[in-house]
Amino acid sequence: RRGAMPAMGLDCLKEQNCKQGVFKMNIVFVCTGNTCRSPMAQALAIQQAQKQGLDCNIISAGLAAYRDAGASENAIEAMREIGVDISGHRSQPLTPSIIRQADIIVPMTDQHRQLLTAMGVPAEKLRSIGEIPDPYGGDLDVYRQCRDTLQQAVTALLSQL
Repeated sequence: RRGAMPAMGLDCLKEQNCKQGVFKMNIVFVCTGNTCRSPMAQALAIQQAQKQGLDCNIISAGLAAYRDAGASENAIEAMREIGVDISGHRSQPLTPSIIRQADIIVPMTDQHRQLLTAMGVPAEKLRSIGEIPDPYGGDLDVYRQCRDTLQQAVTALLSQL
């Protein structure tokens, strides 16, 4: 499956890396429910990292996410249009373990950034990609706009690594 990793915490990723003697950068995209923006950003970042030859673990999580919800239908369709399959995405809440293991945490909005800061996330872990409006409940065109905004923002972020 192209473009997305199954929902999982970074503990198992770091454990696998340590067993293999590999140390990769761990990037977490964070939104509210982990069904629209952050899974699209995750998939786009995985695709872009592969293009750039970056060796990163990239996941997504939500500040108010239920565990194991699928990506929204319009998110799946908007990504399918550009050849990226996120139909297997399963949501997960942002946990203290994920925060601890993350090297970079990318909130979708300034409000998310403020909440993460209030949760004690160190400022040096946070990277802004601007304000990404929540497409939840919008039509497919709203999701396409979100996808395109995310694509530009993710490309810019990864080019700085």
